Amino acid sequence: MVVPRQGDSNPVIIGGLAFDNVTMKEAIDVVEDHIERREGLLVVTTNVDNLLRLGRDEEFRRAYAKAGLVLADGAPLLWVARLQGTPLKTRVTGVDFVVEFCRVAAQRSRRIFFLGGLDGAAQQAAEVLQKRFPELIVVGTHSPSLGFERKEDENRQIIEMVKSKRPDVLFVAVGAPKQEKWLWRHRQDLGPIVCMGVGAAFDFVSGRKRRAPLWMRNRGLEWLWRLAHEPRRLFHRYIIEDFPFLFSLLVKVLTRRLKGIDTQAAPAESTSRQKPDSREDLP
Repeated sequence: MVVPRQGDSNPVIIGGLAFDNVTMKEAIDVVEDHIERREGLLVVTTNVDNLLRLGRDEEFRRAYAKAGLVLADGAPLLWVARLQGTPLKTRVTGVDFVVEFCRVAAQRSRRIFFLGGLDGAAQQAAEVLQKRFPELIVVGTHSPSLGFERKEDENRQIIEMVKSKRPDVLFVAVGAPKQEKWLWRHRQDLGPIVCMGVGAAFDFVSGRKRRAPLWMRNRGLEWLWRLAHEPRRLFHRYIIEDFPFLFSLLVKVLTRRLKGIDTQAAPAESTSRQKPDSREDLP
């Protein structure tokens, strides 16, 4: 499975997907550059589960093909990259990006819209961040109904709401692959803004969910913390689906290295990076 996509040069290819090898600061710089030029940008944060889903879901792949920035949100991806001899600089998670970008946005008067979460999670996350960064400009928050993506009237209302607030950045937290598919479907309607799917970021920022201690995050064990706290929801995903996929990926990489095969070898289109030049190219 190879996912052709837009983006910068020098990617690290893992499981057929080109990841941008950037630090948090470099990722924020890319977003800032697109804001300054008023160019649309789709940013996605990817973990092992997303990589697995890409092989099964054609619409999800189409959404990723429009991503201009793909960030590694998952310690196992760093393990694979290191094993294949193409280490990623760091892990950039959705929740960390939201917090750090809001710090920068407060200094540069960027306009932010929070879309997603349940029962006011977006509003709560915005309030927490505005207390932390008093100059932060939050132009709107909205927590859509369950299944909103299938409701034409609600989608139209949400898009008009976002457009009327003229944000520089739209953070969407409704979980993958829903958030990426929604952004892909409505990329033309949203216009030239930066859009980013951030999963459960609002729940963590607002304090609704406790994040793993820093020492666990630094050792790549955040997944274990989440599994321990949400076993019913995450056991099948992490243990039954993701772990065998990760194991097979590691075995393939190790086998290729032992045979002396280039682990980054992939068809040229997998790393094609084209600058958007039409509305069709906007996220």
